[in-house]
Amino acid sequence: MNNLFIILGRFSLLTLILSVLSCMNKQPEFTLSHATVLENIPSASGVCKIEDRWFVIGDDSPYLFELDSGLSIIGQISIFPLEDLVESSIPKALKPDFEAMESVNGEIWIFGSGSKSPERDIMVKVNPNQPIQVNTYSMLDFYAHLKSFEEMKGAELNLEAFTVYKKDFYLLNRANNLIFRFNGQAFYDYLSGKGKIPHIDIFKCVMPKINGIAAGFSGATFIYEDPFLIFTASVEDTPNAYDDGEVLGSFIGIVALNKINQPEAFRFAPILGLEEPPKVESIWVKEKNSDRKVQLVMATDSDGGPSLWIEGELSW
Repeated sequence: MNNLFIILGRFSLLTLILSVLSCMNKQPEFTLSHATVLENIPSASGVCKIEDRWFVIGDDSPYLFELDSGLSIIGQISIFPLEDLVESSIPKALKPDFEAMESVNGEIWIFGSGSKSPERDIMVKVNPNQPIQVNTYSMLDFYAHLKSFEEMKGAELNLEAFTVYKKDFYLLNRANNLIFRFNGQAFYDYLSGKGKIPHIDIFKCVMPKINGIAAGFSGATFIYEDPFLIFTASVEDTPNAYDDGEVLGSFIGIVALNKINQPEAFRFAPILGLEEPPKVESIWVKEKNSDRKVQLVMATDSDGGPSLWIEGELSW
């Protein structure tokens, strides 16, 4: 009888271990709840939230759009003054290509992609409260520093996502799927002329492919309680960071922050359920449902078509 209990005990322990390993290796799943057209917001490329207000940028729009909870535009802030606009869009040759945005201590920080110099080598800080303040900074030296790393050899700079976790800032480069991490206070000091370019750690992500083309970073955010980095990656059939191409689809990726230096720890879920393959450009955690489930908000850049606001649940 004692031997039987020992055997059953070992069996239960083995079952528990296998169950844990199964959860660890489980691929995340995304369930679409709905998608809504973002009226009058072209080429949506960034989303963030401050209190009960949503903010959206477009990569060729001179405005930061403010939306209420029903996604109606309640304000717009000029972040790139230009006299000769064509249908409220910045011409491609001149646009700063605003692709990366995050809220930082009540401000909104927006980075140009850096994929064309010097036009896209800028960063904008916006205080969206009255009196509204907009400050623009040259990123020419900072972006040149990013390009100088060995990991960037043979790759283009194309920053598509910016996010923050506690004391650190994260910029995600699309062309070779690199994550740049640096201290936020040190970056503040650099912007204000009180310090040098901060030390930068670099991490590599190996992406899934569609038709042999690897996905590239397009948006990022954090689940602060855990913490997990959640990001989007899209697949576009284009030879470079400047030209658009056929959109083949998008993924949501997730990695525990303490495993960000382990490429095999990154996991992915395809974004399915839409009529056309989406080019998802940004992501935000709307609500945490449980330890392994979150409600997400995403926005798409449809390259001339209407931008979409996508909501759904990610489980892992």
